[in-house]
Amino acid sequence: MSQSDDTDRSSVPASSGVHPNLRWLSVILGLEALAMILVTGWLVVDLFTERATSMPTAIALTVLVAAGALWVVALFIASLRLARWVRAGALIWQVLQLAIAVGAFQGETAQPLAGIAILIPSVIAIALLLSKPVTAVLRHEDPDEEARYRSQRR
Repeated sequence: MSQSDDTDRSSVPASSGVHPNLRWLSVILGLEALAMILVTGWLVVDLFTERATSMPTAIALTVLVAAGALWVVALFIASLRLARWVRAGALIWQVLQLAIAVGAFQGETAQPLAGIAILIPSVIAIALLLSKPVTAVLRHEDPDEEARYRSQRR
């Protein structure tokens, strides 16, 4: 490794184990997974306690949200395991959430606070996903960083 490579990367003390960007990305994905699980539970309860205008639509929405929850849980686990595919999957998920956030700001039933709650973590996650340290680790370009992260996870 050349001297310019050392100064180009963010410095992380060897004792800390992993770059904070990767930690924060995993935290955000974990919180998003938890939120999706809670929303799925809420929709299941609503199926049995509320009268739906269209039961097939309510069931379809619940199934889609449950599938989304499973996907985000898989992304969270993959981020902990440093799977290469997590970067693309998480980026797609964040872009989808951006679209949902924009929708929350519009229309007669606009919910700006919900839009902000969805928008802020998505923007942060996208910035983390595109950061140099996360890209290097998830592409397995930095074996030292990857080894520190894996040894800490044991």
